[in-house]
Amino acid sequence: MMNKDFRIVETRFHAVEMNKYVVIAVASGMDTSTLDVQGYLDHRSLPTEVSIYKGPELAAKYMYEEVESLEEIHVIITLPEYYEQSKLFRMELSDEAGHKAVWACKTREITEASKRYHTLLECRFEGDECVLLGTCSLPQPIRVALLDEDGGEIKARIAWQPRAEVRCYYPEYGYLAYSDYKIRFCHKERPCISIRLQADNGMLIERISLQEKQKYQELVEQASVSLWGKLKYYSYRIVKALSNDSVTVWKERIANRINEHKAIALSETKQYNQWLKNREPSDGKIEEQSKATMDVYPVFGVQELELFRKQSYKNWKVGCENCDYVVIVPKDAIVVPNALYECAKYINENPDAEVIYGDSDVILTQEQYMQPNFKPDYNPDLLRSYNYIGEACVISKHLYDSGLLSDSESIYDFYLKCTEQPVVWGHIPRVLFHMPKDTGITEEVKHVQYQWEEEPLISILIPNKDHIEELDTCIRSLEKSEYRNYEIIIIENNSQYPETFEYYKRIEDARIHVIYYEGGFNYSRINNFGVEYAQGEYILLLNNDTELIEPNSLWELLSHAMRKEVGIVGAKLYFPDDTIQHAGVIIGYGGVAGHAFLGAKKDDAGYQNRIQCIQNYSAVTAACMMIPKKVYEQVGGLSEEYQVAFNDIDFCLRVREAGYLVVYNPYAEFYHYESKSRGCDDTTEKMVRYQQEIQLFTRRWNQILRQGDPYYNVNLSLEKKDFSIKE
Repeated sequence: MMNKDFRIVETRFHAVEMNKYVVIAVASGMDTSTLDVQGYLDHRSLPTEVSIYKGPELAAKYMYEEVESLEEIHVIITLPEYYEQSKLFRMELSDEAGHKAVWACKTREITEASKRYHTLLECRFEGDECVLLGTCSLPQPIRVALLDEDGGEIKARIAWQPRAEVRCYYPEYGYLAYSDYKIRFCHKERPCISIRLQADNGMLIERISLQEKQKYQELVEQASVSLWGKLKYYSYRIVKALSNDSVTVWKERIANRINEHKAIALSETKQYNQWLKNREPSDGKIEEQSKATMDVYPVFGVQELELFRKQSYKNWKVGCENCDYVVIVPKDAIVVPNALYECAKYINENPDAEVIYGDSDVILTQEQYMQPNFKPDYNPDLLRSYNYIGEACVISKHLYDSGLLSDSESIYDFYLKCTEQPVVWGHIPRVLFHMPKDTGITEEVKHVQYQWEEEPLISILIPNKDHIEELDTCIRSLEKSEYRNYEIIIIENNSQYPETFEYYKRIEDARIHVIYYEGGFNYSRINNFGVEYAQGEYILLLNNDTELIEPNSLWELLSHAMRKEVGIVGAKLYFPDDTIQHAGVIIGYGGVAGHAFLGAKKDDAGYQNRIQCIQNYSAVTAACMMIPKKVYEQVGGLSEEYQVAFNDIDFCLRVREAGYLVVYNPYAEFYHYESKSRGCDDTTEKMVRYQQEIQLFTRRWNQILRQGDPYYNVNLSLEKKDFSIKE
């Protein structure tokens, strides 16, 4: 039954967390401060949250409704994974005064709603230009394109810009990095256009008639996705109701934010140019380089004479005939005077090098540069993810003539072909090329996936001492994994509470096994003990204070671990507040090793897209690390000399030493409540042990600490973890 003062305004799925169903209502006769709400599927109660919204925005939203109360109830109900198998969804509300309301619908109505995405559009015209402000609830970063009536792309300026006016409809949006967009384009002689919004798991197409010119356009009907009619005029009414002063305030705030970013960028550019100037070779040094003695004087073939006139190294010629190496560089680039000298010097030290690249930046003016790109040494998985090398390189003549480089293909196509060949790559960590703005590093990141017919068994090893609440969260999260061929081995070590062992008895079954380790805490020894019981071809070391987020994460790890050249695969880990806990490890951070991008926001791209790219690192954390069992056994497992710290870093370096790649895969995502179950190194004994393990690590891996991590860059700071330039 339904109370006469209670009315459902809208039902929809949560715009960000797609497993949650939202019921929006107004209840003028109920005391919302004492409201009790519960959602049900058939007779099963569901996790239910309630939020109450009020304020002037709602007055605008309901200005044409007969609503006494300006309080809006948002009931958010978490649905189980297989909710479609139930028949009836029900919601019950009551307050302390005894008012009650019940609302119900068939589950298939909810299923239909799950197929809808929400997108809000506002259209305005400024002379010959049209401005579109949009919001999309695709649950991933989206790619936006503007299409003409024939489906061809229209040239447009696209930017991400927060829209405060739509937050009263979707308060859960917050200000997601990729939810609000602004498109500006010339609309002359275009009666209709379409917007294409595309994510990895879906696409929307909006068709818009531009003939209905008005400053604030009503929401446009979707071409492929339905939208509630009330939502359509609500958006229109709120925009009309808001004063011009409010709009001006929003514009000023946005402009101020943009100016802040410009000021920061300008300051960084100024600092970088000073840094660059301090490292430029003097005229005397250039003269010295021109007379330098070398064992071999390689001949470089170049295409553009003007780019190389000032080179300190003189053994070069125009054209590709009768040369040893061919220099590929865009005609609008600037080649630094010592570029060929540095390449010749590198070739003398590394005569087998076939593709050589240097660091680069982007031309701001003829003498000012910005956006330095300090690259890692050859990183095959990063290169497959996107072209981190750019458009400039030096290629050995025999490789140039091999047919891999085609006139009809891009230099990136050539690089990708080379990743499949036994090509010797070389990297010079110096800025050799200043690149024009429209060339250099592509921003498009590819999600590289490997397909296998086999589905081998994964043995998931989880050490545990008491802390059954964290362990249960970890195990339950694994139940939502789309990859099902796994076993869980809990390595019990010295638990003290009876309820821990009672918990073990409850959960043990054909898939979950408990083995008992006896001895003091030694993370390496505990895991080595667990591997002896593993039946799988692949081992997943997993902390008990982790929680799987993405259902495809196990397959993302496994599909790379199955590559014969890969020895270890690590995941992207978050703190509970959705900031980065692990996105790869840099050797040398803080004098030993540390996590890259620690504390960055979840959706940040990071320096040169490196948070979001599958790539190679020297090490990843063992909090979530997959290894082929044969590789684990080949290198002798984790070194038991490291009881707690650096055992995973040492292990990764030994696996790399054996000739395997270490891969970081950001598409495998977990929460990590770091050291929650182990505790902190806050006693004298623990601190002494920690210092001993540092000394052990620095003695063993002194060479890489001295020379620098090959997957980092010697020009970047080891004090900050955001890839800042070394001061």
